[in-house]
Amino acid sequence: MISAGLGAGLFLHAQNDTAGSPARLPELMPRDEEIALALAAAPPHLRDGAAVYVLESKGYVLARKGTNGFTCLVHRDHPMNQKPTCWDREGSETIVPAVLREGELLMQGKSAAEVRAEIKKGFDEGKYIPPRRPGVAYMLSNGNRNFNRQTGTVNIFPPHVMFYAPNLTDTDIGSTGDGEGGLPFIAYQGPHGYMITIVPPPAADANMTQPTNSNSAAQAFAIDELHARREKSGESYLQFLKIPSMRMGVYSLAAGAEDKHEVYYVTKGRATLRVDSQEFPVQPGSIVFVAAHAVHRFHSITEPLEVLVFFSSAPARH
Repeated sequence: MISAGLGAGLFLHAQNDTAGSPARLPELMPRDEEIALALAAAPPHLRDGAAVYVLESKGYVLARKGTNGFTCLVHRDHPMNQKPTCWDREGSETIVPAVLREGELLMQGKSAAEVRAEIKKGFDEGKYIPPRRPGVAYMLSNGNRNFNRQTGTVNIFPPHVMFYAPNLTDTDIGSTGDGEGGLPFIAYQGPHGYMITIVPPPAADANMTQPTNSNSAAQAFAIDELHARREKSGESYLQFLKIPSMRMGVYSLAAGAEDKHEVYYVTKGRATLRVDSQEFPVQPGSIVFVAAHAVHRFHSITEPLEVLVFFSSAPARH
């Protein structure tokens, strides 16, 4: 189930900055990491044939040509956002040109408000066109990183699928706009609007030591088994416990990677965790508390990192 307001919170990008705000450029990622993150948005069977763009100092550049009509990139519509997205052929021809321009403008130091105004003008004048037929954009990564103006935090939004819905509104589809209960909602309302549906988490693996059951008084987990399940899933993050008051997961990062998730207990590897302006070297056995309002990430990962993650269930964060 999604916390109330989660859907609306992800798509406040248009209001995050004003034209008078100091310029802040999007963070550039190592090329290989950005390609991997972009492709994580797509279902596995589409990744090998998808075109991939990466963000560089002057905007997006084509890192790899595609063969199946899909285009994947880490969408930036705010300097602090990183939203891996993979569009089908229709979206590649209609939406992606506007997305590429967003990246270019942000790298020029334009505010989110200025970017929004130019993209709107481009649609109004016919430079960009809405999708001409139904289609889909995938955002199946666990690394959908979004700045929430209401809380001042960078949050992680769950995997989801977006269907093209030009100029459709929440009222049109009878949605409350928050995604509560798995119902669809409208984002980016306008010619490049989407109908969003959240992808439910996969059922617990039959080989788990204990099922994730909130009615159980106690549950036991084997860390080696959890690491194996995460590797089998092909994802960097595996959630293995979710109850009303707590969530737990195990997270893996390759040497040289940078994390954008909340973390607490390191089981393997060495790195540095930046929390706002503070730096915390971590190693096996390190435990770090990160307040809900803090912006944080791993960097300087010198040994592959395995981390147990504990989440609060506060609506402001999830």
